[in-house]
Amino acid sequence: MHLDRFDEAKATAEKAFAQKIDSAGIHRVLLRLAYIQGDQAAAQKEIQWASGRPEEYAVVSVQAVQAGYLGQRRKARELSKRAGEMARRRKLAAAAAGYAAGDANDDSLLGSCDLARTEAHSAFALVDGDTLPAAGRAATALARCGDTAVAEKWAGDVSKLLGAATIWNAVTLPLLRANIELKRDQPAKAIELLQSAVPYERTNSGVMYVRGLAYLRLGHGPEAAAEFQKILDHKGDYWGTLYSLAYVGLARAAVLSGDTAKAKEAYQDFLALWKDADSDLPILAEARKEYAVLH
Repeated sequence: MHLDRFDEAKATAEKAFAQKIDSAGIHRVLLRLAYIQGDQAAAQKEIQWASGRPEEYAVVSVQAVQAGYLGQRRKARELSKRAGEMARRRKLAAAAAGYAAGDANDDSLLGSCDLARTEAHSAFALVDGDTLPAAGRAATALARCGDTAVAEKWAGDVSKLLGAATIWNAVTLPLLRANIELKRDQPAKAIELLQSAVPYERTNSGVMYVRGLAYLRLGHGPEAAAEFQKILDHKGDYWGTLYSLAYVGLARAAVLSGDTAKAKEAYQDFLALWKDADSDLPILAEARKEYAVLH
């Protein structure tokens, strides 16, 4: 799935079923694949499989990601909250913290910082030794919203526990600090901070997205476009809210580069994807206005 080899992914799942191997993890991947490929019948089949099972929370979380991908943040938030409540009832703090951190991340991307702060602190409240990745994502959301002191405090706490962990030190922590620099209108510094993430950037689409935003701020259209295109080239890996927003980034980069045809196409892709999105999302209004200017 993460290599965008969707037919092989489904064939592997079928092979597992034929050998009487079954798990919620397999069904979660199949639901994700169904959404990625727009197969609503297959998606409904997986949702029905999970209904009433102990692992239903994991499938509900995938439904939340799909809603976010379509720009339906209110629905995504409700589904994610439901998944978190299910996970907490099963005493699965890591899952619950991850869902709260995911909401914080998505809301911070969309500029809904009051909601992002609440969700980030919900994630922090569940943090223990097994939920450190969620704390890192929540802290990054706060950094994106300009809550530098709180973000740095949590980053410091996590750093003490993770020590020399490669992805934390090379990717997650620099990404958090790059978001801070972008908020301070220091795009060149943000790009510099993300240099350590280059060998591992496929682990976190936020690296390409923030680098793309930084290049936009600097007026470097082709470089920005290349970063957003990296995200769009790997839907199996990056499907979700940020994937959809990459279309807007690509469109803006194309405008900077003077490529009106490419800009129109990217805006059209985004607006078609978000045709049923929440109407009050600022980036949706901005994209519509920017697209109209091109005609």
